[in-house]
Amino acid sequence: MGCMSSKNTTTHSRAPVNEIRFNWLFVRRFFVLFKIMFTGVFSSTLALFIVLLGVIEQLLTYHIGILPSEFYEVLGGRDGDAFRMTSVKAICLILAKAFILTSVTYSTNVLYLHWRQRICHRIHLLYFNRFVYYEINHLQAYRDVDNPDQRITQDVEKTCRIFSDIFSKVIMSPFIIGYYTYKTGMSSGYIGPLSIFCYFIVATIINKFLMSPIVRLVAEQERKEGDFRFKHVSVRNHSEAIAFYQSGSLEKLFTEKDLENLLNTQQKLINWRFFLTYSNNSFDYFGAILSYLIIAIPILLLGTYDDVSPVAMSGIISRNSFYYMYLINSFSTLTDLTARVSDMAGTTHRVVQLYEYLLDLNSDYTDSAWSEEVCYGNDVFFPKKVENEKSQKSSKYLTNVNSTTNGMPILTLQNASLRLPNSTAYLIENLSLEVQIGRNVLITGDSSSGKSSLFRVFCGFWKLYDGSIVRHVPNRLPWVLYLPQKPYFPRASLRQQLVYPFRETYCSDCM
Repeated sequence: MGCMSSKNTTTHSRAPVNEIRFNWLFVRRFFVLFKIMFTGVFSSTLALFIVLLGVIEQLLTYHIGILPSEFYEVLGGRDGDAFRMTSVKAICLILAKAFILTSVTYSTNVLYLHWRQRICHRIHLLYFNRFVYYEINHLQAYRDVDNPDQRITQDVEKTCRIFSDIFSKVIMSPFIIGYYTYKTGMSSGYIGPLSIFCYFIVATIINKFLMSPIVRLVAEQERKEGDFRFKHVSVRNHSEAIAFYQSGSLEKLFTEKDLENLLNTQQKLINWRFFLTYSNNSFDYFGAILSYLIIAIPILLLGTYDDVSPVAMSGIISRNSFYYMYLINSFSTLTDLTARVSDMAGTTHRVVQLYEYLLDLNSDYTDSAWSEEVCYGNDVFFPKKVENEKSQKSSKYLTNVNSTTNGMPILTLQNASLRLPNSTAYLIENLSLEVQIGRNVLITGDSSSGKSSLFRVFCGFWKLYDGSIVRHVPNRLPWVLYLPQKPYFPRASLRQQLVYPFRETYCSDCM
């Protein structure tokens, strides 16, 4: 009879915990999310549709932006018919742009929902595989991943929300900047675009310096938000025990300490955001002055418009100022996004760090032959058609043959030694035991002597330090059912609660 042994002499190969900043690590981690978000046709198609709407919106913006120059010219020339035509044109353009902007907002919101669904589904696939959810929540080896529930819910939501808000702006910015750089260069020469680009480079360097600590503090804030929330959840779940102890004042002290740690981190974050906001506001207002300095180049220095009449000159100034202001505004928009990007970077680090740990745990299950392989002690008792049966209705077959298989082994321990995870103290040494069908086994011992730990080894989410465990049947339903010490009732119908952990649809004929 073939068998499979288990020996746990190594720990999980964990990804290193890197410093959380706005750096190449963020770029790499964001690209991981990007590939998940744009899996499938729907995301790519909707993103292209948003880009198309953005192109139309920019065309409308261009025509709306030069409307003041047209009004200057028709009013300066006292042309009533042209004024009425220009007014009708302005109304149509404004209504069209309002519709396009609304469509962009709606489309990005739909894209946000799809992204969140994609990321959550991918994480759930890894999180609920085997006992990953247990290991990452309970084993100290993975204590670096704090509050996985918060990362899956709030952090994924924030990341997708922020990216959907800035998506169209980031995608369209290169094209807008390229076009209005050309327009600026045609009217002011190379000095105009060069001065604007230098202005943007200086703003980027300063904001990059200010963003790195903000990214780290955002991630730290999210962690402490989770700790504070978890403390209140713990009080809610153990309120009766706390009442028996009459330790409300002590719990208040612990909760206030978590709140104080959270508020201290938020205060540091507010302090750094003050400097980032000051930098953004300074560059925004300086951009308005810079546009007039550029306008003065062809008028005062180059003498390009010396022969132009005052009425035509007002239209030229209005048109050129729109080009310069819009180019500067495009750069200012990118610098203003630094606050939101820093928030997104903090949550992105947390989400992808969880994703990396989940991949690490799942690869450990895949690479190890420990948990899935079984030894068949009787081919009649467990024919392949039952083993391969995906439906949980195969439990009926098991019921029919139980009467003829009493005494058959379910699992066998051979010289098993068990230690707590990340501990050198032995709970059990050199234990040999066989569990058989139809024969009761009573395990007794003092508190903390290893009874529950041995049960965890049987179930499969703790490993032996030494020795072997031989499984003669698949270690899952419908062959083996483990009952926890603390009952669990899912939020579902009464029928589902009664048949749990089976699905109610599989047991509809049992009730």
